[in-house]
Amino acid sequence: MAQGQNTEITKKNTILAALFLANRPVSMDELGLTLKLKADDAEGFIAELADDLKAASSPFKVSVFEDPNKLAGSQVKLELEDHYLAAVSHLSKEIEFSKKAQKILALIAKKKELMQSELKYYFKGDIYEAVDELVKLKYLTMEKHKNTWKLKPTKLFFDRFKMVE
Repeated sequence: MAQGQNTEITKKNTILAALFLANRPVSMDELGLTLKLKADDAEGFIAELADDLKAASSPFKVSVFEDPNKLAGSQVKLELEDHYLAAVSHLSKEIEFSKKAQKILALIAKKKELMQSELKYYFKGDIYEAVDELVKLKYLTMEKHKNTWKLKPTKLFFDRFKMVE
């Protein structure tokens, strides 16, 4: 190791590199094995890395969540901050958008159309940013309807997700 190089920074950078390269959720155990650390120690470095990214106003964030299949315990994933997705998602092979946008799109697709004013009955928080994201990605159209907007899935949505209109 280079003289004066901080071991903790090296571990955090290695975790960052591993999460970037994996491009999928990685279990704490898997990270621990990769870095020759206990899972608890890996969790500490991950928390520090998440704080560092936030403090640096990075376009990236570290998300920690439980394995939905309950097989691997806690998992970690490097993700793009939601407000960057609409601007750059066209460069990705896989279309990515925020979780709220996914849920809104799924609801609108199920109902075939929905008034934007009705979204407040289904979702808390800022729904307008998610709707704007979906419109920019060309998955939703907005048609003025009285004092609100009628939201409908586009042909691109149906083609991309192989659904019947």
